[in-house]
Amino acid sequence: MILASDTSTFSTVLQLLGAMLIFVIVLIACYYTTKLVGSSRILNGRNRNINIVETVRIAPSKYVQIIQVGRKYIVIGVSKDHIEMLTEIREDEIEVNDLKVTEKTIFADVLAKVKTRQWGDKSNKDEK
Repeated sequence: MILASDTSTFSTVLQLLGAMLIFVIVLIACYYTTKLVGSSRILNGRNRNINIVETVRIAPSKYVQIIQVGRKYIVIGVSKDHIEMLTEIREDEIEVNDLKVTEKTIFADVLAKVKTRQWGDKSNKDEK
């Protein structure tokens, strides 16, 4: 009788170890899949001819966007089921954000640019 109990305990431990092994394999597969999908999106995002310059929400699920297509800037209205071109604007009529995020962007540099833009040079004087 003791022998049967030991066998069931051994079997239970093996099942637990097997489940843990499968869990670890799934976690590793998820990690590498996420890295693959993330890197492909970054690579696909480079050198495009269409860029979203600015987006403003005007109502739930309704937005006005300025997009750059080639060298033209176009204002579009975007809703849940519809996209409509509103107008085309000249480049000198808009302020283009110079804070572009790339793979090698350093957060401290972006933060410094935002601080300078928001408070002028006051933040730099306070630090000294």
